[in-house]
Amino acid sequence: DDPESAEKVEDAYTTTVFLLAQVWGNLGDPERSARCCGLTLGRQLRRGPAGFSASEWGQNATQLAGYYLTQGQFLVAEHLLNAASAVAGDNASSLGSVPVVPAESDGEEAAGVRANIHIGWAKFHLSRLAGGDTSAEAAEEEVLGGALAFEPLELPSVQSLRGGRACVSWSEAQEAFNDSALNFREALTHYRLDGWVTEHCTILIDISNLYKQLAPFEADLHRKCVLHRHRAKALEPLLESLNAEVFENLVHSIHLELAETYRAILELKLAGKRPPRKLQSAGGKAARHYRAFLGSFKNVGDTSEPLEDGVEAHILLACCNLSRVQQKVAASDPGLEKALLQEALSMLEYVTGYWSRHPGVLEDGRLAAEQPLIEEMRDLLRAKLQLLSAR
Repeated sequence: DDPESAEKVEDAYTTTVFLLAQVWGNLGDPERSARCCGLTLGRQLRRGPAGFSASEWGQNATQLAGYYLTQGQFLVAEHLLNAASAVAGDNASSLGSVPVVPAESDGEEAAGVRANIHIGWAKFHLSRLAGGDTSAEAAEEEVLGGALAFEPLELPSVQSLRGGRACVSWSEAQEAFNDSALNFREALTHYRLDGWVTEHCTILIDISNLYKQLAPFEADLHRKCVLHRHRAKALEPLLESLNAEVFENLVHSIHLELAETYRAILELKLAGKRPPRKLQSAGGKAARHYRAFLGSFKNVGDTSEPLEDGVEAHILLACCNLSRVQQKVAASDPGLEKALLQEALSMLEYVTGYWSRHPGVLEDGRLAAEQPLIEEMRDLLRAKLQLLSAR
């Protein structure tokens, strides 16, 4: 009956649940870990402001929202972001309520949390733009009615949440794009290049993906190209600013993103029957960035040596796409046709030789889907180059 003792028991229980979240995470069960994290957040909230740090609570809720977003549970992610916005005093959500827990208004930690909440919302709207998913809504509502109810907060009802409803029209896509872009820009005011290099560049890569996801909703080929050029405009200055030795992985990612950007532009130029010089310009830039990406890894070109774990599929797919780019540009430039086709063939021979020696790589679904097409393309290129040599 002692209130003080009861509080200690409740706090000990909350700590135990928090530790269980870590245990389940270490045991490789992210779903149970997430449930324990949500239960911890709810218990902390019911304990009152004295029981936790508002910034820490907001950060944990945002990270948990990120997990549920990757699982396609959009309602849960949106609910958690609303809660994080309320508790951390952030205005990222247009549906956010008046905070019932005072947030720390200054300090680097609090500013970082507010920026992370903006990133959380930006990725939520980006996911809506990329396709969304409502298949899990029934299970999500069960989760929201339990540990994640967060009764002390005046949050929007489950029925009012947007959840995983995908954008189906230009107006919906534009709204999701604007909401996402606004939040990314807010995050960039904290994560500046000077001092936050990795975070700054990662956000700009996400913004590039944002333009990429908006492009399919645009019917006009020229305006589609403009959207992809925005991607390049955001990323190209970074290559001049970054030390490739210090930020090696970031530079890899930027080169690959730019290569894919210019390959998309090349495809649009081909569809619009643009002059050869336009095709050669876009194709040349795509090829340059693919080469820069591939050239930064050891053993590319040597089928006997395994590639680095984690990037193996990305490297092989980049080889396939570089080959496609060179084949398309070759058709517009008779003077360089043979040289471009030879490079295209060398890429495919490396890829097919690699997966013959390392068949485990074909467990990646993307490469398995490419295999028959790439092998057929390789054989056709061999035949075409023999014809060109015989002229």
